[in-house]
Amino acid sequence: MSEKYEQLSVSVETFEPFVLCLALGTLESIKSNIWSSEAGIWTIGRPNFLDKLEELKISEETLNLLVQFDELNALEDLVEKEVFESKILEIEEAIKARLEKFPTNYWQAKWLSETP
Repeated sequence: MSEKYEQLSVSVETFEPFVLCLALGTLESIKSNIWSSEAGIWTIGRPNFLDKLEELKISEETLNLLVQFDELNALEDLVEKEVFESKILEIEEAIKARLEKFPTNYWQAKWLSETP
């Protein structure tokens, strides 16, 4: 079964807050036990996703936050539940603090349609 994708265009000026919101939502899903910690690896932590962020000149501070998503599943397997939950909260607070750097820079996106 092949994967199907839609294209979403995000304004360059709002790309960093967009990615931070994606990360925050993903983290909330993990924190709420809707998704397992493996979601970090398969969403935000995917190399093709993170590598592109580097190309797009996302700040090093944000990249350092996002790279932790790749390690969440391994961390959960290695530490006690309380330690894992504490780390999730720590990352969440760091993402929120980073988002505060964009108080009026809301993300802007539009769906791209293929023309025949």
